[in-house]
Amino acid sequence: MIAMSILHLCVLITLLSPLIAAAILSMTYFFRGARQRFERITYRLVRFYCLLSLCSSIIALIAWSMVPITHDSLTLASFKVGPEFSVTIRLFFNYFNLFFLMTSSLITMVVTFFSRRYLHRDPGYRRFFIVISLFVFGNNLIITAGTFDLIFAGWEIVGLASYLLIGYFWHRPKAIAAACRAYYIYRVCDLGLLASLLITHFFWHDVNIFNDMVDLNHQTILSNVPSSWRWLLSICILLPVLGKSAQFPLCFWLPKAMEGPTQSSAIFYGSLSIHAGVFLLIRTMPIWHSTPGFNYLLATIGIVTAACASVFALAQSNIKGQIGYASIAQVGLMLLELSFGLSVIAFIHMIGNAFLRCFQLLVSSSILTTHLQMQTVVKTFGQFKRFSLLNLVPRRLKPGLYVFAINEGYFEVILKKIIAKPVLFLADAFNAVVNMELRRRTDRINSAAFHSLSPLAIVLLLGVAVDVIFRQNEIVRLCSLIVAAILALAALGEKGNAQRCLKLAAFGNLFALFSVTNSKPGLLYLIGLLTSSFVAFEALRHIRARRSIDNLTSFYGLFQQFPLAGSILLIGILGIISSPFASTFYGEDILLNLTIGLGLHYLLILQFIFIVSGIALIRFYSMVMFGKRNNVITNCRLDFTRLQAFLRVVVFFAGNTCAFLLAIS
Repeated sequence: MIAMSILHLCVLITLLSPLIAAAILSMTYFFRGARQRFERITYRLVRFYCLLSLCSSIIALIAWSMVPITHDSLTLASFKVGPEFSVTIRLFFNYFNLFFLMTSSLITMVVTFFSRRYLHRDPGYRRFFIVISLFVFGNNLIITAGTFDLIFAGWEIVGLASYLLIGYFWHRPKAIAAACRAYYIYRVCDLGLLASLLITHFFWHDVNIFNDMVDLNHQTILSNVPSSWRWLLSICILLPVLGKSAQFPLCFWLPKAMEGPTQSSAIFYGSLSIHAGVFLLIRTMPIWHSTPGFNYLLATIGIVTAACASVFALAQSNIKGQIGYASIAQVGLMLLELSFGLSVIAFIHMIGNAFLRCFQLLVSSSILTTHLQMQTVVKTFGQFKRFSLLNLVPRRLKPGLYVFAINEGYFEVILKKIIAKPVLFLADAFNAVVNMELRRRTDRINSAAFHSLSPLAIVLLLGVAVDVIFRQNEIVRLCSLIVAAILALAALGEKGNAQRCLKLAAFGNLFALFSVTNSKPGLLYLIGLLTSSFVAFEALRHIRARRSIDNLTSFYGLFQQFPLAGSILLIGILGIISSPFASTFYGEDILLNLTIGLGLHYLLILQFIFIVSGIALIRFYSMVMFGKRNNVITNCRLDFTRLQAFLRVVVFFAGNTCAFLLAIS
C-alpha cells in the first residue's frame, strides 16, 4: 500500500512539474528585470524540475517493481456536466508507461542541459523553455492518460508546442511555413483521434477502457462492437499516428520541420514526439489487433514508409533531414513489428531509436568532426558503402529513382491537388459569397460589403439562438450548421482583413454550437468561446489601431513590435480553436458527443467546421505576427503594458473557470 502511494505521488510529480514550471516562467513576463537575470532564474527552475521529474520517475519505476500487479489506474477527479456527461481525469500505469515516462524525463534533462549554453543570451531563451515545458507536460499526459480524452488533450498540447518551436525563429519565412505545414497536418489527422474518442464514448460510455481491457478479456469488451465499427475505430486510431509519426503518405513534412533549434528537433523529431504514434498503437493494441485484416494494412504502411524514407534520406542535402528520414524509416519498421504482435520488441526498438536519434541530432552541428573521428578509429568505415542495397538497382533506373527521392515521392504535391486545392477553392468561393463580391482581377475585397452584413448576421444569430432555446426547430438547426460551415470556409478564404477573418471563425463556431444544443452542457463551450473571442478581438484591435493589416497573403512580422499583444492574441485564438487549456476543449467534446445522436453527416460537418476554423486562425496569426523582421524601430509604447496584458490573461482564465463552475453546478 505504501509502495502504491509512493508510485502515485511520484507519477503526479513527474506529470505536473513541467506544467508548473511553464506557468511560473510565463508569469515572469509581467515583471521587470535584466535579461541575464531572468536567464539564470529560468535555467535554475528548469534544471530543478528536470532533476525532480527524473528522480520521481525512477522512484515510481522502483515502487512499481515492488507491487505484485501488472497495471493500475488512479482517478483524480470526476465532474458531472449535465445529466448525461462527465469529465473524468484518470491515469493508467503499467511497465510500458512508467519506463517511457523515465525515458522522457532523462531525454528532457539531457536536452535542457545542452540548451543552456546553446541558447545563451538568445532573446527567446525563456520562450524556448516555456514551450519545451509545455511539450514535456503534453507528452507525459499521453504516456500516463487513462482515458482517450486525456490522450487527446496531451496530443493537442504536443501539436501546439511543435508549431511554436518549429517557428521559434519567427522572422524566417521558411520556418513559419514549415510550422504551419506541420500544424495543418496535425489538425487534420487529429480528426481521427477525436473520432476514436467519440466511438469509445458511444460504445463504452464512461468505462475505464485501458484498465478494463486488461482486467477483462478484451474480446469481451469488443464483443458488442460490429466488425465494421472495429475497422472504423482502428482507422481513426491509425490516422493521428500517420500524422504525428510522419508515416506514408505524410512523411514529407518532418524533415522540413527541422527549422527550429537543434535541441528542439532532437526532443521532438528524434526522440519523443515522433514515437508518440508508436506508443499510441501499443496502448490501443487490444482494439486494432483484434480487427480482422488490419494488421496487413499496418504492415504495408510500415514497409512502404521504411523503403521510401530510406531512399529519400539519400537525396537530402543536410544532415538533419537525413536523420529525420532515418527516424521515419525506423518508425515504419516499428509498425511492422507491431503488426506481428511484437509489442515488447517494438517498445525496446522505440526506446533505443529515441536515444540514438537524440544523440545524432545534438551532435549534428559537429558532424564533420565526428565523421573524421570515426574514419580514424574505424579503418573500414568507408567499406560499408559496398553493401548498400542501391547497388542492386540497375543504372538506367538510378536517375529516375533520384528524381523520385529528391521530390520526396511527390506525396505533398499529390495531397495538395487532392485535398488542399478543392478545400481552398470552396473557401475562396464562400468568402466571395459572404462578402457579396466575386474576385475578378485582384484579391482585394470591399470591406463595406461585410460590415453592411454585420447587423444582418447579428440579427440572424439572435434569431437562431431564440429558436433553438425555445422551439428546438430541426430545420433551423440544420440551417445554422450549414451557415457555420460556410463561415468557417469563408474565414479560411479570407485574404484581406484580419479582423474579418477572426469574426468569421468566431461566428462560425457560435453557429455550430447553436446547431447542436441549447442545454446546460453547451454553456461550457459558449462561455469559453465568448471569453476567448473577447480577448482575441481586444488584442487584435490594439494592434490594428497602430499598424495597418490589409493583406493576409504576406508576412508582417508584428511580433517584434507587439510581443505581449501578440501573445494575448494567441491565447485568445487557442481558446477559440479549443485548446486543452480552455473550457472550449471539453465543451467541443460534449458537442460532438451530442451530435452522434443526430447522424453521421452532422458529426462529420461539425468536425470539419472545427478543423477549418483552427487552420484559418493559425494561418492568419502566422501571417500577421511572424515571417520577417520589421524594419520599423521597436517602440515599447505601442505594445500592451504588463498590467494590460496581465488583466487580459486574468479575464481569459476567469471566464473559462466560470464556464467550468457553471457547467458542473
